[in-house]
Amino acid sequence: MIVFSRLFLATCPFVLAFPAASQQIATTPAEALGVTDMPQTSQAAAPNGLCFFEPSSAKGRVLFAVEQKDKFGFIDSTGKLAVPFQYHDACDFSEGLAAVKVGRKYGFIDETGKIVIPPAYSAVSSFHEGLAGVQAGGKWGFIDKTGKLVIRPEYLYVENFTDGLAVALTRNGSVYIDKSGNMIVPSVGTGAFPFSNGLAPVWVGNRWGAIDKTGQIAIAPEYPESLHFSEGLAAISKSGNAGYIDETGQMVISTQFRTGEEFHDGLAAVEDDRKWGFIDKSGQLVVPLQFNDGPCPDPSSRNGQSYASPPKFSEGLAAVKVDCKWGFVGKNGLLVVSPQFDHAHDFSSGRAAVSVGGKWGFIDETGKMVIPPQFADTRGYSAGVAQVWVDQKWGLIDQAGKFVWGPDTVRRGYTEKKPSPLRWLATPPEIALILLCRCL
Repeated sequence: MIVFSRLFLATCPFVLAFPAASQQIATTPAEALGVTDMPQTSQAAAPNGLCFFEPSSAKGRVLFAVEQKDKFGFIDSTGKLAVPFQYHDACDFSEGLAAVKVGRKYGFIDETGKIVIPPAYSAVSSFHEGLAGVQAGGKWGFIDKTGKLVIRPEYLYVENFTDGLAVALTRNGSVYIDKSGNMIVPSVGTGAFPFSNGLAPVWVGNRWGAIDKTGQIAIAPEYPESLHFSEGLAAISKSGNAGYIDETGQMVISTQFRTGEEFHDGLAAVEDDRKWGFIDKSGQLVVPLQFNDGPCPDPSSRNGQSYASPPKFSEGLAAVKVDCKWGFVGKNGLLVVSPQFDHAHDFSSGRAAVSVGGKWGFIDETGKMVIPPQFADTRGYSAGVAQVWVDQKWGLIDQAGKFVWGPDTVRRGYTEKKPSPLRWLATPPEIALILLCRCL
């Protein structure tokens, strides 16, 4: 039996050796400590965590963690075995190293499969900004890429480093530490969230704002939703309407829409009266409010309906819905691919997954169906390959639709979202595989 592991999944804050998929777990560090009133960010503040899909390139290869007969190894994008099946667990590469489990301990290998950091830890995070979180004796610290312990394990939990700082949880609350382990910023308000572009979201008095790296309030806490900056702007809500502020907190696009999303490729999706359109950074509506919101029939969905996610541009096109059919619009507001599909995903690697009659296939950027609808599900393309589900089996296909790995018998897992920063995707208990993943 071949079980596909960490392929195209969201970020995972840490890996633990749970004995079975049915075991109950705490979904956040706060829950583990019995804290239940921690506010949740509506959007992720920064990329973070283990198994975040950062493709590994070695002499032109991209490596993927896969499992065969209860052992993990790595294949390249052609399906060739690059690292033999020999580990009890494995995650994809980050910054040139991948976490692997030998026995009951985790260490790290390089892209040749050589163990460069011996297995010595009960849990680890991936490398970010040159450091990885490790758990020893029930406490968390950090190692560098040589395996040197640069911050001794003394914390209940740690986030990955972003902008040179990491969130660390102590019995007295959360703090920000630098790469030497010095406390730079104490937590402000309730909880602590990762820095991005010099700012971190902060929850004070039931409202969201932001602090700078000195711990000073940079943007006053006056918003009902967390601030997440993209391309220098963040959507905010006031009196039920959405607008945008810059990184100084200055309002640059007035509150005039019901919903505002992140900027991608210079444009942000906005919604009003259940119609989506796009604005530029001046607030000008460059794609009129014309695309549908709300549920529509979708044979590929478990409940027979699909809901329109907020559209965004990817590779110059955005998936949009018109009269319950999906197509793609260009930045000039013109439909490049006419609405004709039951559902559609964003473009990646020049391909977009589309659903027709309950099956998924792939189109190119002209709308040509290059891989006919035949799959029950797909994770879409990344690094030139896509994970697909067909005949109760998972497999990997290349951009021509040729299988480079699998498919092989394994019952599909499920994704369960919870109102916490974490979620898990679990295959059946007899496979005994749990992936802890961050919701973005």
